[in-house]
Amino acid sequence: YNWDFGDGTFGQGSPTDHVYPGEGVYVATVTASNALGQVPPATTQVTIEGILLESDFNTDADFRRWTPFLNYWRLYDESLCGQGQWYWDPNNGVGGSGSATNHRNPCNHDKKEAEDALLMYLGEGAEGWTDYRIEAKLNIRCAAHPHGLWVRGQYEDVGDTDTAGWVTGYYIMVGGGADRDSHYVSLKQLQTLTDCWDNACNNPHNLYDFNNPHELTFTRKDGNLTRWAWHTVVVEVRGANIKVWLNGVQYIDYTDSKEPFMEGTVGLKVYKAETVAFDDIVVTPLD
Repeated sequence: YNWDFGDGTFGQGSPTDHVYPGEGVYVATVTASNALGQVPPATTQVTIEGILLESDFNTDADFRRWTPFLNYWRLYDESLCGQGQWYWDPNNGVGGSGSATNHRNPCNHDKKEAEDALLMYLGEGAEGWTDYRIEAKLNIRCAAHPHGLWVRGQYEDVGDTDTAGWVTGYYIMVGGGADRDSHYVSLKQLQTLTDCWDNACNNPHNLYDFNNPHELTFTRKDGNLTRWAWHTVVVEVRGANIKVWLNGVQYIDYTDSKEPFMEGTVGLKVYKAETVAFDDIVVTPLD
């Protein structure tokens, strides 16, 4: 098998590996032959697109590219006595806990403590991303509460220390008790007040309280969700369709036919738990 990779380089073998030098559209051609002769060449078009986001959290500078957001109000973050719900660890990526009670309110302030914590990527143009794939590693330490990813997210900061902005989008949540022989992956939607179901419509404080998402679909499978181990979560959003894989197994293939969110950024979500860690996050566009 003789290859012309379309970028001025050549190779042999089946299978073969090749790394293209940069973004672009290439036409790869392979010609197969043996002692009896040669078959006509075959071609395939290869499209190389840039990575939208890559965070391996090897430095705290990478962590600072992300923005923390808490529900109820923006109550418990690094500005309050240095006790935050998100932290950076060079060996274990970025970690978060949804329970501010872990810090026992060291400032003795009278603000409500949060149950959820959302760390979102607000890089330039991120809220305009449309079809993409996000892959991330997730390490759940103890509790059975759901944790996971936020996709197609939109955010508004109203600039008031006592009033949160609003967030919308989808949560992909992974959970299951440490002492159980099953686990689950669920897809939830954070709606707006004009497009909401159930308790998501009851929100006196913000345009949307992201503690009350509506569940769109839920898949449970046998097997314990191993603690203190890295699990790979992959999500693809293409148009109104959302697909989810956990450790290479597909759990969700759902099309949001009501009023889907068609663009938005990504984030990490924890809820009422001991520390959960995330690492090696890569977002790539989909054709």
